[in-house]
Amino acid sequence: MNKITLFSVLLFSLCGAMFAGEPAVYNRLAEELSRDCGGTNKKVFIGFFPYSSGKDSHDSDIISEKIAAAMDRLGGIGAVSKEVRADVLSRMKIQRRGIVEERVIRKMGKMAGADCVVMGNLAAPNNEQIELNARTVSVKSGKVLSVSWGILTRDWDRQHWDNIHSLHRLEKSSPPVASLFYERGRYYLDVEGGRYADAVTDFSRALSIDESHWEAALARGYAYYVSYDYKKARADYARAAEINGEGLDAKYLLGMLSREEGRLEESVGHFADVVKAAPNDPLPYKQRAFSWMYAKQFDKAIEDFTRSIVLAPGQAGAYASRGQVYALKGNYDSAIADTEEALKVNPSLHQTHLTRGFAYSKLGESDKSEKSYAEAIRLWPAVLNDGFHGKTREEEKSLLIRILKNYDVGRNAGEALLDRLAQYGGDEAVAGAFTAVYKKSEPSRRIKILSAFWKLRSPGSLDFLSELLADADVSVRLNAVFAIWRIGGDRAKQMLSKALNDNSPDVRKLAIGSLGVLRDEGHLAEIARVAKKEKDPEIKWLARQTTKKIQVEKAKRESKQLSEIDLWDLVDNIVWRGPRYEQIVGKMKSLPKEDWPGFIRKIDDFLAAFPSKKGDESWEALMFIMPHFVAPFESDPVLIGNLLGDMAADKSYGVVFRKMVIDHAKAETLQRIADDSEEYPLIRAAAQESLRGKNSK
Repeated sequence: MNKITLFSVLLFSLCGAMFAGEPAVYNRLAEELSRDCGGTNKKVFIGFFPYSSGKDSHDSDIISEKIAAAMDRLGGIGAVSKEVRADVLSRMKIQRRGIVEERVIRKMGKMAGADCVVMGNLAAPNNEQIELNARTVSVKSGKVLSVSWGILTRDWDRQHWDNIHSLHRLEKSSPPVASLFYERGRYYLDVEGGRYADAVTDFSRALSIDESHWEAALARGYAYYVSYDYKKARADYARAAEINGEGLDAKYLLGMLSREEGRLEESVGHFADVVKAAPNDPLPYKQRAFSWMYAKQFDKAIEDFTRSIVLAPGQAGAYASRGQVYALKGNYDSAIADTEEALKVNPSLHQTHLTRGFAYSKLGESDKSEKSYAEAIRLWPAVLNDGFHGKTREEEKSLLIRILKNYDVGRNAGEALLDRLAQYGGDEAVAGAFTAVYKKSEPSRRIKILSAFWKLRSPGSLDFLSELLADADVSVRLNAVFAIWRIGGDRAKQMLSKALNDNSPDVRKLAIGSLGVLRDEGHLAEIARVAKKEKDPEIKWLARQTTKKIQVEKAKRESKQLSEIDLWDLVDNIVWRGPRYEQIVGKMKSLPKEDWPGFIRKIDDFLAAFPSKKGDESWEALMFIMPHFVAPFESDPVLIGNLLGDMAADKSYGVVFRKMVIDHAKAETLQRIADDSEEYPLIRAAAQESLRGKNSK
């Protein structure tokens, strides 16, 4: 054996640990594929099973070995050994994923000393499943003797990673071999999600060692293709075709690439070349059918899908795709028939359920249509993001409401359905559906339904949410408060004010915060009552802050006097005792008491911008200005305390402000600040410290 063949055998051995305890599906496949091979003592060459997408995958090797092992267990007939298989594939320059002419299949069987050859193809409807379609070909006559198909569980991703690590170790201990990098690149294509950049790196290293490695060129082209780098993909496919002129893989892959690029006529031409060379392979017919479908040549697409199905009757994907074409043509009965056949083979094809639902809806069979759509949502919740073909927004809403009420689509899909319906903001019908579903749901699901209520924001749900404010479950009441806040309006504010009396501190806090966000001036007295009587210090502080916040917003909105005070003019006249000093101080003193929080906030905003206006002298100027702000109001320590409390939290100037104001206050004022500033502990402490300093003097 040559170096490449020895390496291929090594790769097969890496997979050996996977084949113990195979499921019954492989035993069935082995029995059906060997049944007509000609009796006992016959040998079967298990070929390879390329993905219809063109991916160069080790999944084919693994499945081949699993079927071979199952065949050996049958007795009376045996599979050609993996060593002989690797040698034949290498000597014939056959890639383990490509389109192979019938004459080549027969030659391959003869070289292996086999009576029959098993070939086929794979499709991956999702990350966990593989659809296999296989056929047994007579080496002597070239006729197809039997076919079989099945849905396989793809549960060997961990082994792919183990093999990558094994090849890493082998790379460090051996001279560089092109096949090592090629095989590791294939594993990078195989792992869930695909590591395409790593695959490209390994395929490039393989080609740098062996420029004639056409398999690496094709595989790198595929990695570029799935990464949407079509220019590089085309260059690599052309390179592979130049190296291996007899291979059909490059033409097959160029057909797919041309279709993605919108070159539909060119795509059809490539697949026609492949069909001519391999007329009994179902894949090129299927791929050409897709190109016809994109070109809206529906009759030709149906014809090619039909040929593919005849050659491989177990193709769920071909039935499903032909059903789509029938639906596009308006032949809904045929569309339903094909989707039923597809779902018999693989019930998990969510797109096929959508096609069937669409066809039933066009025939007026709403119950069957809704059931199909519900199953599609259950299998693949993301279909909700794409909309439903042919339906208006109102029709789609009605459909989703009926599915929500009448079908159990599972937890994950159910949550996605709620979120989708919540996008119909404020809709009364949706709110009614949420209410009905909530009442019949298990407690574990109710919180998620409540989250959909606050996303929906429908005033029509306030009656129901009002009932939930009395629920024994605190989490239910919390979510109800949140939903009520999101809806807003006078009635929502009234309901939130009642929640201020809830026995849960968390509910009371959320109710206070919600009223603050809603700027609820109508319930200021109730929030102030909470601030006065509440024993929980955190809630007490929140109630005070909320009261203050609402008052500030009210002052900003209502007081025209505030807007007439120019703070720069105020600073100039107070600090330097300008001609308008008495006028400005008088205007400040004449402000209504309820307007002072707004004025304090205005000073706060002014000081926040002050350093940027005064440059490097800002701190010195600030220290000079502060005492003069306080002087006119020396007799009102509560006012000074409020001013300090509103501004001292800002670290950029709060420390200086607090120090300068207190340092310039009289002892009597300091004492009153210390007594009356319980809610501002930092100010109180500073006042007490300053008072001690003054008394000591």
